[in-house]
Amino acid sequence: MPRGVTLIELLNDYRLEAGLSSNVAHNKGVRDAQAHKLQRVQRRLWECHDWGHLEEYQDIAVNAGERFPALPDNISTDRIKLVEARDQGLWVGLKHGINSIQYASCDSDMDARSDPPERYELRGERLEIWPIPNRDANIKTLEGYIRIHGVRDLKPLKSDSDRCDLDSDLIVLHAVLEDMTDKHSAAAQILGQKIRRLESALTSQASKIKQFRLGARLLRGGRWSRQMRAPGR
Repeated sequence: MPRGVTLIELLNDYRLEAGLSSNVAHNKGVRDAQAHKLQRVQRRLWECHDWGHLEEYQDIAVNAGERFPALPDNISTDRIKLVEARDQGLWVGLKHGINSIQYASCDSDMDARSDPPERYELRGERLEIWPIPNRDANIKTLEGYIRIHGVRDLKPLKSDSDRCDLDSDLIVLHAVLEDMTDKHSAAAQILGQKIRRLESALTSQASKIKQFRLGARLLRGGRWSRQMRAPGR
């Protein structure tokens, strides 16, 4: 899988596949538009599939009285997969959703506290956890830490030295197909079949990576026991 290809290489591959001149001087006036197209295509592919190699986690220290910890910068807020809290040496899976039922039993607005957190809710760029913790996070044991699993956002793809996060062949072929005015032509049909085969192979591999990295066994009480190495480590 040719990931990590530089933008200048990606542009050259795109031009050759599209039947355009690969001469940089000839493309000077359209370089930015071509780069934007490739970046947009990669973004669309990123949104359409779960890419196992982009799944990561980050641990966040949450101290006593902290209700709205900031979300990690490297994980997309739209692609959070799992939130856990460290409690008694185990990572406990938090349930999604906080409503009036929870507030009635432990009112966060009144600064009611209890350990460990049991639920979470996304609030813009922050995460609300319930109930509010009553202890400070311990950096040695990770007790009181929140672990957020998700898909990291794409790195920039604007400068010539920037590198793509997804398969370069897939990005290029999708961009070339976009350029074809007659999507029903024989050439477009052949290219479409090639794209589908490649995309199927890549997403199948991504699914296997995801299953390996996020493999876990759910224990009684919502506790997760990690059986495999977690993503990002």
